Amino acid sequence: MADWLRRIQPEPWMANGHIDRHSGDEPCGDPRAARATEVVAGRTVLGLKDWMAARATQATQGA
Repeated sequence: MADWLRRIQPEPWMANGHIDRHSGDEPCGDPRAARATEVVAGRTVLGLKDWMAARATQATQGA
């Protein structure tokens, strides 16, 4: 088995993982990617944990 595993040629997609699509109240997508978009756009300077808490608060107030 070790010889077989050593011969596997890694592809870029193999290290990315997979996020299942959720329905209903469950979050969908990678929150880190959404936060990175907000940071690049200059809409937040919060850390990921703070940003997720603020986002959850906005979602509950908007619903």
